[in-house]
Amino acid sequence: MAKEAGLTLHDRRGQPRRALGPRTINMSLDVISRVLKEAVKRGILHSNPAADRQLRLKVTQRKGNFLEADELLAVIEAAAVIDDPVSRQTMARGDLVRRMRGDGRAWKEIAAEVGVAPSTAIWLAGRYRNEGKPSARRAILATLGCAGPRNSEVCALNVADLDFAHGVIHVRDSKTEAGIRQVNMTPWLRDELLAYRATRPNAESTDPAFPTQTGACRDKDNVNRRVIAPAVRAADALRAKRGNPPLPAPVTAHTFRRTFITLMLEAGAPVPYVQAQVGHEDATTTLKIYAQVLRRRDRKRHGQAFDALMTDAVPSAQSIMMLRNVHFRDWARGDIPPAPSGSGHRNRPSDNL
Repeated sequence: MAKEAGLTLHDRRGQPRRALGPRTINMSLDVISRVLKEAVKRGILHSNPAADRQLRLKVTQRKGNFLEADELLAVIEAAAVIDDPVSRQTMARGDLVRRMRGDGRAWKEIAAEVGVAPSTAIWLAGRYRNEGKPSARRAILATLGCAGPRNSEVCALNVADLDFAHGVIHVRDSKTEAGIRQVNMTPWLRDELLAYRATRPNAESTDPAFPTQTGACRDKDNVNRRVIAPAVRAADALRAKRGNPPLPAPVTAHTFRRTFITLMLEAGAPVPYVQAQVGHEDATTTLKIYAQVLRRRDRKRHGQAFDALMTDAVPSAQSIMMLRNVHFRDWARGDIPPAPSGSGHRNRPSDNL
């Protein structure tokens, strides 16, 4: 009603309030209906007006999106820039200022030669790129996009869950029984996580794998607001400078999960293997994404980014056969269609996609 009247409601912080979506309204009506149903049972009310199904709003099922390989890399790279925002140009000017200062030159003289104010010259002298600084955002997004965990699962990971000796990620805390699993690290992801782990030499095995700046365990809201959202904004800005289109909206934690499934299927991984890697209880969800992959347009223009992420990402057939929870009897009976024979990329050429 406020919207129809041309009014904008604000919260306590002065931010505009967002209108409730149909799904939220329906869920609220369901709760109210259960309460009023109990009131009717006790004789407090004569009827339950919230039980009227005509009050429910139509909910449009939103089709899940995913990122192309080059888009995923753009988000991962942008995350590292957020954590270490000193640009190469600024670094070069900082090195120049420090050399000039080392020669005993005055700040005013340095500033005049560089073409900045003396205060800016002093600021440039303090700009160092800390190569050993851990980029938690980059590591989190690399894990989300190249291992497919749920948001809550990546938050629950400890240092010991990143098993580099066996090349797996142990997901011990999941919302389903099928979600308790071991996820094989792709070679690219293993290198990324090893580099991140090397920046935390004193971390204990029980410490969070991807802690906040204070060392605390992250939650889903933290990942959404402090990791994904700023990285997506930075990636869109980076892509705009390069003349590339923006990322498909909205980009959520589940977008990265679907991206992992898509990349693995395009790389030729069997559907049951991918199902086990992401912890789906049945193949229905995996197959829906599989059907989407079959309709994909030509992948060749994304080949370089795809190869960077997915080279040797799919284990050999013998290794897959040894994995637990991968039911190849269903595969043999033909209950699950075969995975695509290729992706259109140089590491597995095919005309299927």
